[in-house]
Amino acid sequence: MKSGLRDCDLPDRHIWRHHTRQGAFHTGHQTGAGDAKRGHLAAGVHAGIGPPGAGRDRVERHQTLKGANNLALHGPQPAGLDLPSVEVGPVIGQREAQDGAAGLRAQARGCALLVHALEASSRPRPGPPPAACRGRHSGIVSRHRARALFQEVAVPRSRDRSTLHRLLCSRLLCSGLLYGGLLCGLLLSACSVPDTGSELLLIRQAEDSRQIGQSPLLQDLQDGTSPVRAAAARALGRIGDPTALDPLLLALPDEGTPEVRKEIIFALGILHHPDAVPALLEALDSEQVADISAEIAIALGRLEDPAALDALHGLLGSSWGLIRERAVEAMALIADAQSVQPLVTALDDPDPGVAWRAAWALEKIPGEEQVPGLVNACDSSMPELKHAAVRSLGRLGASGGIERIVELARTPHDDTVLDLRIANALGRIGEDRPAVRQVISGLLASDSFHVRVAALQAIGRARWRHHLPEALDQRGDPVIGVRAAAFDAVADCLEGRGLEVLLPGLQDDSPIVAATCLARLGESTDPAHLEIVLAELMGDGDRARRLGAASGLEAAGDRVDLETLLGLLKDRDLFVATVTASVLGQRGDPTALVPLMAALDRSGPAATDLRIEAATALGELGDDRAIPILRSALAQGDDVRLRLAARSALNAILPEEVAIELPGEDEIIADVRPVQRSLLQPDLVTASTATRMTLHTDRGQIVIELLGQDAPQMVESFAALAEGGFFDGLTFHRVVGDFVIQGGDPSGTGWGDAGYTLRSEWNPRRFERGSVGIAHSGKDTGGCQLFIAHSPQPHLDARYTIWGRVIRGMDVVDRIQRGDRFRVEIRRGSGS
Repeated sequence: MKSGLRDCDLPDRHIWRHHTRQGAFHTGHQTGAGDAKRGHLAAGVHAGIGPPGAGRDRVERHQTLKGANNLALHGPQPAGLDLPSVEVGPVIGQREAQDGAAGLRAQARGCALLVHALEASSRPRPGPPPAACRGRHSGIVSRHRARALFQEVAVPRSRDRSTLHRLLCSRLLCSGLLYGGLLCGLLLSACSVPDTGSELLLIRQAEDSRQIGQSPLLQDLQDGTSPVRAAAARALGRIGDPTALDPLLLALPDEGTPEVRKEIIFALGILHHPDAVPALLEALDSEQVADISAEIAIALGRLEDPAALDALHGLLGSSWGLIRERAVEAMALIADAQSVQPLVTALDDPDPGVAWRAAWALEKIPGEEQVPGLVNACDSSMPELKHAAVRSLGRLGASGGIERIVELARTPHDDTVLDLRIANALGRIGEDRPAVRQVISGLLASDSFHVRVAALQAIGRARWRHHLPEALDQRGDPVIGVRAAAFDAVADCLEGRGLEVLLPGLQDDSPIVAATCLARLGESTDPAHLEIVLAELMGDGDRARRLGAASGLEAAGDRVDLETLLGLLKDRDLFVATVTASVLGQRGDPTALVPLMAALDRSGPAATDLRIEAATALGELGDDRAIPILRSALAQGDDVRLRLAARSALNAILPEEVAIELPGEDEIIADVRPVQRSLLQPDLVTASTATRMTLHTDRGQIVIELLGQDAPQMVESFAALAEGGFFDGLTFHRVVGDFVIQGGDPSGTGWGDAGYTLRSEWNPRRFERGSVGIAHSGKDTGGCQLFIAHSPQPHLDARYTIWGRVIRGMDVVDRIQRGDRFRVEIRRGSGS
């Protein structure tokens, strides 16, 4: 946590942060899909209305009639109107009956009211309005009768048209304008449909405010149209309140629409509630739609319960590649040793997507059992599998894979990704062999700056001092990222001594390189180097340089006097104050108690990271006087990360018999609190009208398709910021080869934002090469920093919001360097 510029597999909103545990649905219907799944037809067929196609079409045509037809659905029968009731079908067709019969009842009642109005208009004296306007009736209208009424009145046969026309005219002329107005009102009431857009907007409002109790979500999940039910399910999952578990579990067995069923399963997965496992396993046994079975598999993985492993292992025998892929990803999330053998077997899967994921999953499970299989996978003709096998051998620290990795490096090839992964793997294994030295030296001469950076990082990670002269030579590389990596590697090898070789970096044209050197000078044993770091902090220079100096301050630790630290705790730049709070906590000086309590008491969303670190520091001080303010933060903190930090601090200070009464971490995470929407944000939308985003960079154009249905608020926010010129001239401050490029921070440090945070809009899409996401430091903390994936990143799925995908310019993404500037152009609508 305390490493300033670290190698990390998460696109964090800022580089240095406090870790916490938090970390295209289509609105069209698939007619009759749910019926086919259960082996029965639409409820209309059961009632004898017509052939299967007609029944399903009728369900489809009328299932959106809900809100505006409440009168027709629930009003009593007009006096003298005989509409007998029958059951609409067996209990196994509950959802089909709801969607189909409700629509037919709406039309039947509307038509019946029309007939009643026509008859009433011929009475000698005007009477009261029809009884339908005054009460309620719970009977179920006969489908057969409803069909007859619909055909006779709503869709008259040609031979009946003249008769109905004469009847309408005579009744209206006889009754006058009063009953004519009544008739029009009844017609409008009977024939109107609910405004689905308004219902979806209400769902968006509930999701954005993170509230379930006073929202329509539970009701919409039960009786909304298909798009409404799907949106409600996804919103319940995104909110994360465990009270949504039971409604979702109840809705799952009877849901007949595949798109909605998939959203319910996705929601159960991101709720992270272990009680969902039995229901998901039961659903898996009966599911017949391949992509939904795949969604169940990954949902089980997100719940991280080993009880699901037998079922997941069994899915490796599926004939569907998608199901096998998701099962493998689920095993990676559970990371249990029981999965090693099934995953090793999956390395031989003929589907590249399954095979490389199996190799990737094996790196999550410590041990040596999988090493021979991974070594053999390095011989694969599938490039993806070969890449994943090399990476996993490195992550496992498998010295038994060195010879094969070196052999791969020596075999002539034109594979930049393979070179990059070879460098990373050798650095992580860390063994110093002549053959390894030769490979690293060769990679330092690569034409790819990504590979040169990876080779320098390997040198630093393994502390290979024999490569120090080569690393020093890289300080003059034309690429900013390579120069920064060179200074980092040199500092790693020197381990605090002789760091004067970093001083030339302070004069580099790039603040990124200077910041790197300032961060490492804090480790120096030379007091003069610490003075340079402090002078940078006390000045009013570039923010990136000050961030580097703040990291150097953390590295210096006790060598910084207390008075200086207490002054920096009030620094105008919150990242400087946040790092200072961490240093004060490590020092353990009781003099810092009151200033740290004041830091914890600071208000505003921008101060959240400082407050989290102040709470942690108070726990490290262990002073009883901090208990009241920590209890207040635990009870009233508006950010779950702050409440977790306060709990951890209290647990360290309180006696064990008192600390045991504190709420557990799971309880705190489950305590979802309402969120106040910032006035700076764009208005809520159900789907953004922004369709394309073009990044005009120093290297060329990157064209992004915006996913305004999957992440409407993310898209709308980025589009509004771009249209206001917010991004013009900003930089890509983070570039990690074979992972992501990240930019859009106005401070250029990774700590900046747009003045507000956005709610996470996790969706079932997967992080593939070219996926566009939003960086954050925890759930619901994203702002304005976007990232684009160089390669598939399964571990980011449903943890970071996907709101776009690159459709042109991935070659430009591959060429982006740290410090490259860009501007953004937005297109709205569907024009070319």
